[in-house]
Amino acid sequence: MIADGVDQGSLGRRRALLAFVSCVLAAWLAAVASAFSAEAASNEFIFDRWSTEDGLPENSIFSMAQTPDGFLWMATFAGLVRFDGKEFTVFDASNTPELRDDRIVTVDVGPEGSLWVASASGEVARWKSGVFRSFDEREGVPSRGLSWFKLASDGSLWSASRDQQGVFKFQNGRFVEKIPAVQFSPYNVWFMGRDVEGSLWAAAGPNITRIDPPDGRVIQFTGVGPGDMRGMFAGASGIWGCSSRGLWLLTDDGWTRRAAFPLRVKSPASLLEDRHGTVWIGTWQEGLWRLPHGGELELVQTAGVANCRQILEDKEGNIWLATDGYGLLRVRERRFRGLSDASGLSKEIIKTISGDNEAAYVVTQNGWITKVDLETLKTERLTNLYAWSGTKTKTGLWCGGYGNGVWQRENGGTFAALLEEGEKPQGANYCFSEGTDGTIWIGRQPGIARIENGAVKAVDPGGIENFTEVVAIAHDLRGNSYFGSREHGLVRRGASGGWERVHLGTGMGRQRIGSLHRDRRDTIWVGTVGDGLARIGLDGQPQRITAPALPKSIRGIIEDDLGHLWLASAQGIYRVAVEELDKRASGVGGELDVVRYGTTDGLATSECSSGVQPTIWKAPNGALWFATVQGVAIVDPARITKNQQAPPVVIQRLLLDDKMTLAEGGRITMPSGRHRLEVQYGALSFTDASRVRFRHRLKGLDENWTEAGTTRAAYFSRLPPGEYELQITACNNDGVWNAQGATLALSVTPAVWETTAFRVGAVVVVFAGIWGWNETRVRRHKLACARQEAFSRQLLQAQEEDRKRIAAELHDSVGQSLLVIRNRALMARQSATGRGLPVELDEISEAAAETLEEVREISHNLRPYQLDALGLKKALQGLIGRMAGASKVEFTVHIEPLDGALEPEGEINLFRVVQEALSNILKHSGAEQASVRITREPSLLRVQIQDNGSGFDAGAQFTEGAARGFGVGGIVERVRMMGGHVHFESAHGKGTTLRIEIPARKPLGEMIS
Repeated sequence: MIADGVDQGSLGRRRALLAFVSCVLAAWLAAVASAFSAEAASNEFIFDRWSTEDGLPENSIFSMAQTPDGFLWMATFAGLVRFDGKEFTVFDASNTPELRDDRIVTVDVGPEGSLWVASASGEVARWKSGVFRSFDEREGVPSRGLSWFKLASDGSLWSASRDQQGVFKFQNGRFVEKIPAVQFSPYNVWFMGRDVEGSLWAAAGPNITRIDPPDGRVIQFTGVGPGDMRGMFAGASGIWGCSSRGLWLLTDDGWTRRAAFPLRVKSPASLLEDRHGTVWIGTWQEGLWRLPHGGELELVQTAGVANCRQILEDKEGNIWLATDGYGLLRVRERRFRGLSDASGLSKEIIKTISGDNEAAYVVTQNGWITKVDLETLKTERLTNLYAWSGTKTKTGLWCGGYGNGVWQRENGGTFAALLEEGEKPQGANYCFSEGTDGTIWIGRQPGIARIENGAVKAVDPGGIENFTEVVAIAHDLRGNSYFGSREHGLVRRGASGGWERVHLGTGMGRQRIGSLHRDRRDTIWVGTVGDGLARIGLDGQPQRITAPALPKSIRGIIEDDLGHLWLASAQGIYRVAVEELDKRASGVGGELDVVRYGTTDGLATSECSSGVQPTIWKAPNGALWFATVQGVAIVDPARITKNQQAPPVVIQRLLLDDKMTLAEGGRITMPSGRHRLEVQYGALSFTDASRVRFRHRLKGLDENWTEAGTTRAAYFSRLPPGEYELQITACNNDGVWNAQGATLALSVTPAVWETTAFRVGAVVVVFAGIWGWNETRVRRHKLACARQEAFSRQLLQAQEEDRKRIAAELHDSVGQSLLVIRNRALMARQSATGRGLPVELDEISEAAAETLEEVREISHNLRPYQLDALGLKKALQGLIGRMAGASKVEFTVHIEPLDGALEPEGEINLFRVVQEALSNILKHSGAEQASVRITREPSLLRVQIQDNGSGFDAGAQFTEGAARGFGVGGIVERVRMMGGHVHFESAHGKGTTLRIEIPARKPLGEMIS
């Protein structure tokens, strides 16, 4: 009995010891497993940190929220912080009076995109549409303030008070108590959340309360929590809670533990369920953990991740951590990952990379050839051949270096050297490629070679001279092989064995080749050094593809399984759809959707390796392996999800002549005298703000978009007055553009001299001045003409008076003297008795008679006595009669009554005009017939004098500047002084017609009466 008792006790102790050992072993295995999973998980994510050195006012953040407009807001004890991905903006009591306490502890989103803010002292404020407003007891805020805000599914805002003062609902501009504090007594509400069904949840101590808006119906779950609950989150799967005992999910049956934490995790503090169903757990001292949907708990990161107060997922799927003392952290999935430091390849310059279904083979700068197992990613250094390149083909691994020949490692075997026929190895062997017929081709420094009968044999490229430095080879399925030289262009060997140079087209410079690749459609893609990308289609014709987004120098090309072409360069790795490249080559494509990957996507460096190929290899699972100057970069194209969230564009600052100004209602007025406008803008994309690109245009000035790149400001100076609209748009890191963007209406006020009224007035003044100047000039001209006319009138009047005086003197004095002489001569003759004397007296008498007649004729011409004695009509008839009697011209005369129709001065002028016209007919025309017709119309005299003489060129006679005779000029001048018009019609051999119109002094009726 005793023995049995002892045996039973020993067995119990053994069992207890075994259980203890099992627990310790399980804990150790869990720790080891977590360590391995931590390494794997850490390699999948990128951590970025912002601290006071980057613009945060302090490194402790209490809570975070993202408003619908895209801004990320943070609560700190140094004020409220807004983040746009590039810049932090701090609002505190010094610049925002509505924030009475800088110690902000709570931020959350409210109705209509508003942000609600609570401080450590309980002060409440709201930010809405860019305006802050404070709330206090007058709006129902309890005396000790509010500390939690949560937006319900019906759009209402609920809040929990501090220090056991209940739950409030914001309605009609006031906070109204809906759930009294006694409901939670004796605990304070330390959590509020909303589930997918729209219910609100509040945690107070170990109790969980569900609140169903809008009526506020309460269902309380008492005492069902795991006891030491540290954090909670209301997600798509339900209510999650974490404690030192693990991760819990609240269901209808109560709390269910979904994962147990390792023993070292003692202080979980915050939770988040993301859009993929993964639960993230932030701890106080044990790093960041996650539970993938349907997976196992794993450690993500420990270094630099501590004191996590809140976890938030933004609209683009980035995970943000608000920490106490460690600043702001962002967690993003790593698109590119590298081999671990333990592989020995993490920092090496990789020369070439290739592989088969089981392993990848990497050649490094120092000549080592390393094998990487594709399943475990474990590395094995095979040998150091001082190789420059290596390529895995069906027949084995081919390697080469400088001066040490070609080496082959058959599958599973050792390396064996191959010598060239008849000579020792010379130069460097750059690349190897297996043709469609199984031939191994070698690109090397001296030129081209191939393997024949186990030896290296140089190949003459069909008489093409100086074709060396061959670094890339590709073969199409039609039997053509392409060889690219980094110095001498591209050569093609046809299926029949003929060789030819391939010119890639104009504008390609030296056509230095960096890489070649055949895609699944049998198209050959050519990457050049400095001249971009080209392709050779099924027709064998090369086409250059140009686009600003493509790299100029391409170090490697490969096609993935999704129809994208990947390009390796010194500036990063580029991805572009083959279909888009085809359209661009055909001239029908638009802007290429090119995505560039760099260090922000997980690359250790943006610089890919160059020199020889292959620098890119596609693994059997579709993953792409890139050789870079800092190790191997691996990406799985199938796992890359495009960021489809177009970034909201915001206008952040406006400066007029370097002074801050505000836009009211989306409009800004630029007053006259202001010359410079600076518009600072941003795009709220947080995945990779450094790759956000902008474009803008000022409608009304330029309809074309200005590509601003990553510049976040637009500058305008000395804009013409008018109405404009500034449009700004942006794209995210994956090239997704915001179709709407942001707009700003701009009104440029004109200066006084730029207004329409001023310009019209100026035009009026100018025209008025011109009109006034012209009127003054015309008036002066008219005055001068009037003076000249008056002078002419006075001169003609003086002439007529002189003629009248002379005519009178000739008639009364000279005429009488001649008459006396004649009479005395006649008397003397009668009394003379000498034979010769009577004859002489007769001659004296006849001479005196002739002289007397001439004197009378001169007297009549100087002043026709008929004009004064008989009137104008008789005087003209007499004039015409005398001239007809003194010539052979047959005159036809018709003169209507004219007496009294003109002033005396006008009568003598008309008489002189007719006299001059008839004189011209007699002297110059040689006419046989002439007519004079003078008619009287109401208020007008018409004169027409016509002959059938020789005529003259009237057009030349009256051309401006032509010299006119005194007769014609006198006629024109006299008629003009009478206010009349003269018109000549004449041509050589066709006679002359003179028409004159003169205004009459009296109407015809008065004259006749």
